[in-house]
Amino acid sequence: MNAVKPLAWPEYGQSAIATPTYGVIETHGETTPHPTASTAKVITMLAVLEKKPLQRGESGPILTMKQADVESHAWYVAHNGSNTPVYTGLQLTQYQAIQAVLLASSNNMADTLALWAFGSLDAYHAYANAMVRGWGLKNTTIGGDASGLSPLTTSTASDLARIALRVLDQPVLAEIVSQAEADVPGAGVIYNTNRLLKQGNIVGLKTGETVEAGGNFILAGTQGHGTQSQQVVVVVMGAPLASVAIDDSFELFQSSLGNFEYRVVLAEGASVARIVLPWQDEAADIIAAQSVRGWMWANRPPTVSYVSPDVIEADRTGVAPHIAGPVRVTFGDENTGTTRSVPSRVETPVSPPPFWWRAWRAATP
Repeated sequence: MNAVKPLAWPEYGQSAIATPTYGVIETHGETTPHPTASTAKVITMLAVLEKKPLQRGESGPILTMKQADVESHAWYVAHNGSNTPVYTGLQLTQYQAIQAVLLASSNNMADTLALWAFGSLDAYHAYANAMVRGWGLKNTTIGGDASGLSPLTTSTASDLARIALRVLDQPVLAEIVSQAEADVPGAGVIYNTNRLLKQGNIVGLKTGETVEAGGNFILAGTQGHGTQSQQVVVVVMGAPLASVAIDDSFELFQSSLGNFEYRVVLAEGASVARIVLPWQDEAADIIAAQSVRGWMWANRPPTVSYVSPDVIEADRTGVAPHIAGPVRVTFGDENTGTTRSVPSRVETPVSPPPFWWRAWRAATP
Protein backbone atom coordinates (compact mmCIF):
# COMPACT_ATOMS: atom_id res chain seq x y z
CA MET A 1 0.00 0.00 0.00
CA ASN A 2 1.43 3.36 -1.07
CA ALA A 3 1.24 6.68 0.74
CA VAL A 4 -0.94 9.33 -0.88
CA LYS A 5 1.10 11.71 -3.00
CA PRO A 6 0.57 15.39 -2.08
CA LEU A 7 -2.78 16.77 -3.18
CA ALA A 8 -3.21 20.42 -4.17
CA TRP A 9 -6.07 21.16 -1.80
CA PRO A 10 -7.29 24.78 -1.84
CA GLU A 11 -6.77 26.60 1.44
CA TYR A 12 -10.36 27.91 1.50
CA GLY A 13 -13.80 26.34 1.63
CA GLN A 14 -14.19 22.64 0.94
CA SER A 15 -13.17 20.20 -1.75
CA ALA A 16 -13.65 16.56 -2.75
CA ILE A 17 -12.31 13.94 -5.16
CA ALA A 18 -14.45 11.07 -6.46
CA THR A 19 -14.58 8.37 -9.14
CA PRO A 20 -17.40 6.11 -10.34
CA THR A 21 -15.59 3.10 -8.86
CA TYR A 22 -14.83 4.44 -5.39
CA GLY A 23 -17.45 7.11 -4.95
CA VAL A 24 -16.00 9.92 -2.84
CA ILE A 25 -12.36 9.12 -2.10
CA GLU A 26 -11.00 12.18 -0.31
CA THR A 27 -12.42 15.40 1.14
CA HIS A 28 -10.80 18.48 2.59
CA GLY A 29 -11.86 21.56 4.52
CA GLU A 30 -15.30 22.45 5.79
CA THR A 31 -18.09 19.90 5.95
CA THR A 32 -21.12 22.11 6.52
CA PRO A 33 -23.58 22.83 3.67
CA HIS A 34 -22.61 25.81 1.52
CA PRO A 35 -24.61 27.70 -1.16
CA THR A 36 -24.20 25.91 -4.47
CA ALA A 37 -24.68 28.85 -6.84
CA SER A 38 -25.18 27.58 -10.41
CA THR A 39 -23.81 24.11 -9.70
CA ALA A 40 -27.39 23.55 -8.51
CA LYS A 41 -28.39 23.40 -12.16
CA VAL A 42 -27.06 19.87 -12.51
CA ILE A 43 -29.54 18.82 -9.81
CA THR A 44 -32.33 20.59 -11.69
CA MET A 45 -31.47 18.87 -14.95
CA LEU A 46 -31.24 15.44 -13.31
CA ALA A 47 -34.71 15.99 -11.83
CA VAL A 48 -36.13 17.27 -15.13
CA LEU A 49 -34.84 14.23 -16.99
CA GLU A 50 -36.30 11.90 -14.37
CA LYS A 51 -39.67 13.57 -14.89
CA LYS A 52 -39.35 14.11 -18.65
CA PRO A 53 -36.97 11.40 -19.92
CA LEU A 54 -34.87 12.08 -22.99
CA GLN A 55 -32.69 9.56 -24.78
CA ARG A 56 -29.37 10.42 -26.36
CA GLY A 57 -29.98 11.47 -29.97
CA GLU A 58 -33.48 12.78 -29.23
CA SER A 59 -34.46 16.46 -29.26
CA GLY A 60 -37.49 16.03 -27.04
CA PRO A 61 -40.72 18.03 -26.91
CA ILE A 62 -41.00 21.67 -28.02
CA LEU A 63 -41.15 24.30 -25.28
CA THR A 64 -42.96 27.50 -26.27
CA MET A 65 -42.02 30.56 -24.23
CA LYS A 66 -44.84 32.43 -22.54
CA GLN A 67 -45.08 35.84 -20.92
CA ALA A 68 -44.07 34.33 -17.59
CA ASP A 69 -40.81 33.14 -19.18
CA VAL A 70 -40.15 36.63 -20.54
CA GLU A 71 -40.75 38.10 -17.09
CA SER A 72 -38.43 35.53 -15.53
CA HIS A 73 -35.71 36.54 -17.97
CA ALA A 74 -36.21 40.22 -17.13
CA TRP A 75 -36.00 39.45 -13.40
CA TYR A 76 -32.69 37.64 -13.76
CA VAL A 77 -31.29 40.43 -15.97
CA ALA A 78 -32.24 42.95 -13.26
CA HIS A 79 -30.49 40.82 -10.62
CA ASN A 80 -27.32 40.25 -12.65
CA GLY A 81 -28.03 36.56 -13.13
CA SER A 82 -26.76 34.58 -16.08
CA ASN A 83 -29.50 34.35 -18.70
CA THR A 84 -30.45 33.58 -22.27
CA PRO A 85 -32.87 35.91 -24.13
CA VAL A 86 -36.43 34.74 -24.75
CA TYR A 87 -39.57 36.26 -26.21
CA THR A 88 -43.21 35.23 -26.25
CA GLY A 89 -43.71 32.47 -28.77
CA LEU A 90 -40.03 31.46 -28.96
CA GLN A 91 -39.71 27.72 -29.40
CA LEU A 92 -36.89 25.49 -28.18
CA THR A 93 -36.57 21.76 -27.92
CA GLN A 94 -36.03 20.22 -24.51
CA TYR A 95 -32.47 19.40 -25.54
CA GLN A 96 -31.75 23.01 -26.57
CA ALA A 97 -33.20 24.31 -23.31
CA ILE A 98 -30.90 22.00 -21.34
CA GLN A 99 -27.96 23.25 -23.42
CA ALA A 100 -28.85 26.82 -22.45
CA VAL A 101 -28.82 25.82 -18.78
CA LEU A 102 -25.62 23.79 -18.70
CA LEU A 103 -23.49 25.73 -21.20
CA ALA A 104 -24.52 29.37 -20.77
CA SER A 105 -25.70 28.73 -17.18
CA SER A 106 -29.06 30.30 -18.01
CA ASN A 107 -30.94 30.97 -14.79
CA ASN A 108 -34.21 31.80 -16.49
CA MET A 109 -34.13 28.64 -18.60
CA ALA A 110 -33.46 26.53 -15.50
CA ASP A 111 -36.63 27.93 -13.92
CA THR A 112 -38.53 27.51 -17.19
CA LEU A 113 -37.59 23.84 -17.43
CA ALA A 114 -38.47 23.20 -13.79
CA LEU A 115 -41.87 24.85 -14.21
CA TRP A 116 -42.48 22.93 -17.44
CA ALA A 117 -41.64 19.59 -15.84
CA PHE A 118 -43.17 20.06 -12.38
CA GLY A 119 -45.80 22.80 -12.69
CA SER A 120 -44.40 25.00 -9.93
CA LEU A 121 -41.12 25.71 -8.21
CA ASP A 122 -42.55 24.40 -4.94
CA ALA A 123 -43.35 21.09 -6.64
CA TYR A 124 -39.86 21.03 -8.13
CA HIS A 125 -38.27 21.66 -4.72
CA ALA A 126 -40.30 18.85 -3.15
CA TYR A 127 -39.33 16.44 -5.91
CA ALA A 128 -35.65 17.40 -5.98
CA ASN A 129 -35.27 17.18 -2.20
CA ALA A 130 -36.89 13.74 -2.18
CA MET A 131 -34.66 12.72 -5.08
CA VAL A 132 -31.39 13.59 -3.36
CA ARG A 133 -32.57 12.05 -0.08
CA GLY A 134 -33.26 8.88 -2.03
CA TRP A 135 -29.62 8.98 -3.16
CA GLY A 136 -28.50 9.10 0.47
CA LEU A 137 -27.42 12.76 0.31
CA LYS A 138 -28.22 14.26 3.69
CA ASN A 139 -26.38 17.57 3.27
CA THR A 140 -28.08 18.87 0.13
CA THR A 141 -31.18 21.06 0.22
CA ILE A 142 -32.91 22.63 -2.79
CA GLY A 143 -34.90 25.83 -2.31
CA GLY A 144 -35.65 29.35 -3.56
CA ASP A 145 -35.42 28.71 -7.31
CA ALA A 146 -34.21 26.11 -9.80
CA SER A 147 -31.12 28.04 -10.87
CA GLY A 148 -28.98 28.23 -7.75
CA LEU A 149 -28.99 32.02 -7.62
CA SER A 150 -30.85 31.74 -4.33
CA PRO A 151 -28.60 30.89 -1.37
CA LEU A 152 -31.32 28.54 -0.14
CA THR A 153 -29.92 25.73 -2.28
CA THR A 154 -26.97 24.33 -0.34
CA SER A 155 -24.75 21.29 -0.49
CA THR A 156 -21.28 20.02 0.37
CA ALA A 157 -18.34 19.17 -1.84
CA SER A 158 -18.84 15.50 -1.00
CA ASP A 159 -22.53 15.53 -1.98
CA LEU A 160 -21.87 17.50 -5.16
CA ALA A 161 -19.19 15.00 -6.16
CA ARG A 162 -21.70 12.17 -5.86
CA ILE A 163 -24.26 14.19 -7.83
CA ALA A 164 -21.66 14.85 -10.52
CA LEU A 165 -21.08 11.11 -10.90
CA ARG A 166 -24.79 10.77 -11.64
CA VAL A 167 -24.52 13.46 -14.30
CA LEU A 168 -21.70 11.55 -15.98
CA ASP A 169 -23.84 8.41 -15.87
CA GLN A 170 -26.75 10.20 -17.59
CA PRO A 171 -25.99 10.02 -21.35
CA VAL A 172 -27.77 13.23 -22.38
CA LEU A 173 -26.26 15.33 -19.61
CA ALA A 174 -22.79 13.81 -20.04
CA GLU A 175 -22.94 14.74 -23.72
CA ILE A 176 -24.12 18.31 -23.11
CA VAL A 177 -21.63 19.22 -20.36
CA SER A 178 -18.81 18.21 -22.73
CA GLN A 179 -19.91 20.64 -25.46
CA ALA A 180 -17.89 23.82 -25.91
CA GLU A 181 -20.70 25.70 -27.69
CA ALA A 182 -24.20 25.33 -29.12
CA ASP A 183 -26.65 27.23 -31.31
CA VAL A 184 -29.81 27.90 -29.30
CA PRO A 185 -32.91 29.71 -30.67
CA GLY A 186 -33.25 33.21 -29.26
CA ALA A 187 -29.71 33.30 -27.91
CA GLY A 188 -27.72 32.30 -30.99
CA VAL A 189 -24.35 30.67 -30.38
CA ILE A 190 -23.72 30.16 -26.68
CA TYR A 191 -20.44 29.12 -25.10
CA ASN A 192 -19.72 26.82 -22.20
CA THR A 193 -18.70 28.69 -19.05
CA ASN A 194 -16.28 25.83 -18.35
CA ARG A 195 -13.10 27.11 -20.02
CA LEU A 196 -11.20 23.95 -19.05
CA LEU A 197 -12.84 22.03 -21.88
CA LYS A 198 -9.93 23.10 -24.06
CA GLN A 199 -7.79 20.75 -21.96
CA GLY A 200 -7.76 17.36 -23.64
CA ASN A 201 -8.69 15.28 -20.60
CA ILE A 202 -11.48 17.51 -19.20
CA VAL A 203 -15.03 16.50 -20.11
CA GLY A 204 -17.25 18.84 -17.99
CA LEU A 205 -18.96 19.86 -15.64
CA LYS A 206 -20.40 23.08 -14.08
CA THR A 207 -19.41 26.51 -12.83
CA GLY A 208 -21.13 28.60 -10.17
CA GLU A 209 -20.68 32.00 -8.56
CA THR A 210 -22.84 34.23 -6.36
CA VAL A 211 -22.15 36.75 -3.61
CA GLU A 212 -23.18 34.25 -0.94
CA ALA A 213 -21.45 31.21 -2.43
CA GLY A 214 -18.31 32.77 -3.80
CA GLY A 215 -16.90 30.62 -6.58
CA ASN A 216 -17.78 26.93 -6.94
CA PHE A 217 -16.75 24.48 -9.61
CA ILE A 218 -17.39 20.85 -10.45
CA LEU A 219 -14.73 19.37 -12.74
CA ALA A 220 -14.90 16.04 -14.56
CA GLY A 221 -11.87 14.62 -16.31
CA THR A 222 -10.53 11.33 -17.57
CA GLN A 223 -7.40 9.32 -16.85
CA GLY A 224 -6.08 6.66 -19.18
CA HIS A 225 -3.85 3.61 -18.95
CA GLY A 226 -3.46 1.80 -22.25
CA THR A 227 -6.95 0.85 -23.35
CA GLN A 228 -8.39 1.51 -19.89
CA SER A 229 -9.73 4.83 -18.66
CA GLN A 230 -11.63 6.20 -15.72
CA GLN A 231 -13.50 9.38 -14.88
CA VAL A 232 -12.32 11.58 -12.03
CA VAL A 233 -14.51 14.25 -10.41
CA VAL A 234 -13.18 17.18 -8.40
CA VAL A 235 -15.36 19.70 -6.54
CA VAL A 236 -14.18 23.02 -5.13
CA MET A 237 -16.52 25.28 -3.12
CA GLY A 238 -16.10 28.67 -1.50
CA ALA A 239 -13.40 30.24 -3.67
CA PRO A 240 -13.25 34.05 -3.92
CA LEU A 241 -14.36 33.80 -7.57
CA ALA A 242 -15.46 31.09 -9.98
CA SER A 243 -12.29 31.65 -11.99
CA VAL A 244 -10.21 30.81 -8.91
CA ALA A 245 -12.29 27.69 -8.26
CA ILE A 246 -11.74 26.60 -11.87
CA ASP A 247 -7.98 27.05 -11.68
CA ASP A 248 -7.68 25.37 -8.29
CA SER A 249 -9.89 22.46 -9.25
CA PHE A 250 -7.66 21.75 -12.24
CA GLU A 251 -4.56 21.76 -10.02
CA LEU A 252 -6.30 19.40 -7.59
CA PHE A 253 -7.35 17.14 -10.46
CA GLN A 254 -3.82 17.00 -11.84
CA SER A 255 -2.36 16.26 -8.42
CA SER A 256 -4.83 13.41 -7.89
CA LEU A 257 -3.87 11.44 -10.99
CA GLY A 258 -0.57 10.17 -9.59
CA ASN A 259 -2.45 8.44 -6.77
CA PHE A 260 -4.34 6.12 -9.11
CA GLU A 261 -2.92 2.92 -10.53
CA TYR A 262 -4.64 0.50 -12.86
CA ARG A 263 -3.61 -2.93 -11.67
CA VAL A 264 -4.61 -6.45 -10.67
CA VAL A 265 -6.32 -6.06 -7.32
CA LEU A 266 -7.22 -9.73 -6.93
CA ALA A 267 -5.13 -12.37 -8.71
CA GLU A 268 -6.61 -15.58 -10.05
CA GLY A 269 -5.60 -18.35 -7.65
CA ALA A 270 -5.29 -16.01 -4.67
CA SER A 271 -6.44 -17.61 -1.42
CA VAL A 272 -9.64 -16.00 -0.16
CA ALA A 273 -10.72 -18.40 2.59
CA ARG A 274 -9.97 -21.64 4.46
CA ILE A 275 -12.94 -23.64 5.60
CA VAL A 276 -12.69 -26.38 8.22
CA LEU A 277 -15.08 -29.29 7.72
CA PRO A 278 -15.54 -31.27 10.95
CA TRP A 279 -15.31 -34.70 9.27
CA GLN A 280 -12.18 -33.84 7.28
CA ASP A 281 -8.68 -33.44 8.74
CA GLU A 282 -7.44 -31.00 6.13
CA ALA A 283 -9.01 -27.55 5.78
CA ALA A 284 -10.47 -26.67 2.38
CA ASP A 285 -8.66 -23.86 0.57
CA ILE A 286 -10.90 -21.50 -1.40
CA ILE A 287 -9.23 -19.48 -4.17
CA ALA A 288 -10.37 -16.86 -6.65
CA ALA A 289 -11.33 -18.42 -9.98
CA GLN A 290 -10.86 -15.15 -11.87
CA SER A 291 -8.67 -12.08 -11.48
CA VAL A 292 -10.03 -8.57 -10.92
CA ARG A 293 -8.37 -5.48 -12.36
CA GLY A 294 -9.24 -1.92 -11.56
CA TRP A 295 -8.17 1.59 -10.69
CA MET A 296 -6.80 1.64 -7.16
CA TRP A 297 -6.29 4.73 -5.00
CA ALA A 298 -2.90 4.84 -3.30
CA ASN A 299 -3.79 4.03 0.31
CA ARG A 300 -7.23 2.53 -0.20
CA PRO A 301 -6.98 -0.95 -1.68
CA PRO A 302 -10.32 -2.66 -2.23
CA THR A 303 -11.60 -5.04 0.41
CA VAL A 304 -11.94 -8.71 -0.53
CA SER A 305 -14.60 -10.86 1.10
CA TYR A 306 -15.68 -14.44 0.59
CA VAL A 307 -19.36 -15.38 0.85
CA SER A 308 -19.67 -18.91 2.17
CA PRO A 309 -22.76 -20.87 1.10
CA ASP A 310 -24.79 -22.88 3.59
CA VAL A 311 -23.36 -26.42 3.86
CA ILE A 312 -25.83 -27.88 6.40
CA GLU A 313 -27.92 -29.78 3.85
CA ALA A 314 -24.79 -31.35 2.39
CA ASP A 315 -23.87 -32.43 5.91
CA ARG A 316 -27.14 -34.34 6.19
CA THR A 317 -27.40 -35.84 2.70
CA GLY A 318 -23.88 -37.14 2.21
CA VAL A 319 -23.21 -35.08 -0.91
CA ALA A 320 -19.86 -33.31 -1.03
CA PRO A 321 -20.72 -29.76 0.10
CA HIS A 322 -20.69 -26.85 -2.31
CA ILE A 323 -18.44 -24.39 -0.49
CA ALA A 324 -17.14 -22.29 -3.38
CA GLY A 325 -19.21 -19.14 -2.97
CA PRO A 326 -18.66 -15.77 -4.67
CA VAL A 327 -15.72 -13.50 -3.92
CA ARG A 328 -16.60 -9.81 -3.58
CA VAL A 329 -14.14 -7.03 -4.28
CA THR A 330 -15.36 -3.68 -2.92
CA PHE A 331 -13.80 -0.38 -3.93
CA GLY A 332 -14.38 2.39 -1.41
CA ASP A 333 -17.21 2.51 1.08
CA GLU A 334 -19.69 -0.35 0.69
CA ASN A 335 -22.59 2.14 0.59
CA THR A 336 -21.21 4.55 -2.00
CA GLY A 337 -18.48 2.61 -3.79
CA THR A 338 -18.82 -0.35 -6.14
CA THR A 339 -18.54 -4.11 -5.69
CA ARG A 340 -17.52 -6.72 -8.26
CA SER A 341 -18.17 -10.42 -7.75
CA VAL A 342 -16.12 -13.26 -9.22
CA PRO A 343 -16.47 -17.02 -8.70
CA SER A 344 -14.21 -19.06 -6.48
CA ARG A 345 -13.13 -22.67 -6.59
CA VAL A 346 -11.97 -25.26 -4.08
CA GLU A 347 -8.23 -25.87 -4.19
CA THR A 348 -8.27 -28.68 -1.62
CA PRO A 349 -10.35 -31.81 -2.40
CA VAL A 350 -13.53 -31.95 -0.35
CA SER A 351 -14.88 -35.38 0.63
CA PRO A 352 -18.54 -36.14 1.35
CA PRO A 353 -19.42 -36.48 5.02
CA PRO A 354 -19.12 -40.12 6.19
CA PHE A 355 -22.06 -42.21 7.36
CA TRP A 356 -21.32 -41.70 11.06
CA TRP A 357 -21.36 -37.93 10.58
CA ARG A 358 -24.62 -37.95 8.67
CA ALA A 359 -26.19 -40.20 11.29
CA TRP A 360 -25.11 -37.83 14.05
CA ARG A 361 -26.38 -34.80 12.12
CA ALA A 362 -29.70 -36.52 11.44
CA ALA A 363 -30.14 -37.07 15.16
CA THR A 364 -29.21 -33.49 15.97
CA PRO A 365 -32.15 -31.04 16.02
